[in-house]
Amino acid sequence: RRDERMRLAERYGAIAVNPATKNVADAVMAHTGGQGVDVVADNVGTRTSVREALPLLRPGGKLLVVAYVDETFEVPTLPLFKPERQIIGCRGASRQDLLEDRGRKTHARGRCSLSAGRGRGGDRATATRGCRRADRLHAAVNGTAEFPWSRTEEENAMTQSIPATMRALVLTAPGKYEVQDVAVPRPDVGEVLCQVGGVAICGSDPEIVRGDLAGTWPPAYPFVPGHEWAGRVVAVGPGAVGLQVGDAVAGQAHKGCGICPHCLSGRYTICENYGRPETGHRHYGFITPGAYAQYIAVSVKSVNRMPPRISFREGALVDTAGVVMHGLELSGVTPGGTVAVIGPGPIGLIAMRLARALGAARVIA
Repeated sequence: RRDERMRLAERYGAIAVNPATKNVADAVMAHTGGQGVDVVADNVGTRTSVREALPLLRPGGKLLVVAYVDETFEVPTLPLFKPERQIIGCRGASRQDLLEDRGRKTHARGRCSLSAGRGRGGDRATATRGCRRADRLHAAVNGTAEFPWSRTEEENAMTQSIPATMRALVLTAPGKYEVQDVAVPRPDVGEVLCQVGGVAICGSDPEIVRGDLAGTWPPAYPFVPGHEWAGRVVAVGPGAVGLQVGDAVAGQAHKGCGICPHCLSGRYTICENYGRPETGHRHYGFITPGAYAQYIAVSVKSVNRMPPRISFREGALVDTAGVVMHGLELSGVTPGGTVAVIGPGPIGLIAMRLARALGAARVIA
């Protein structure tokens, strides 16, 4: 798989460095004339990856950690402060935080210890801007406005006849699940009902299915997970504005309460009322029923209309791409600069493409 990902990295314009055959630090310094890179996007988030990433940075460079960090470790201070480097975190809650029943506090804090922030969209980020930018970013990366997958006739003809029941993946207990016939949800005030056209499996989903976070994610059983999805609006609830039946949308996982200081400042993924549905907070696929189903009822604030050229397959990754976009916005991409990406998985591959689209002259992966 590593070889396949290296080939994809090269296809996306990156200088591929296979750590199995080359010393990454030597290769980075060779490609940058010994200066180091402007940004390192670490998609692994372990003690080893963080320590190995710091020396790759030029003075004033930034280390972006785009991962759940499930362990506590010391960060060497000399490589940070003397050359004025920074570490920026893009997610706030770790597995240990949740297992210690500190999920709400962690989400309210949502900070890494050094120059940290967190994504805005469903444990992801900036999905609204992601949808708006998708056409021109794709064109910038590939030199064309053509997408590899456009919505098929079948997708465009998705039924608007709403049945009484639907098929859904239902978690019945920690580590146990079934595909069941369940009632199709009805959209509440400010919500739309969407027929799911595409859904992706996030790295957090296996943990939820196994029950590693039972009692928090999900808070109780039975439960329908899934938060990376795209589909089509088939019904509009009372008071829902901005969308209509037939609209193709990409989903976000979060909806903030809208009244706490974080929500009022636009940082709704660290809503201070996390886990309190009576305030209007939702976290789809984690504490609110999600998208591993044929239909999902979701707030209009948690979906974004997609351009016609984006397929549901691609739309399911808009939320994922958003976390990378937000992280790169936090760290900043120097026009004509160099970005190193650690971990060429889905997020890493997206980071390569967005870094180039945002102006990086070289990407090393």
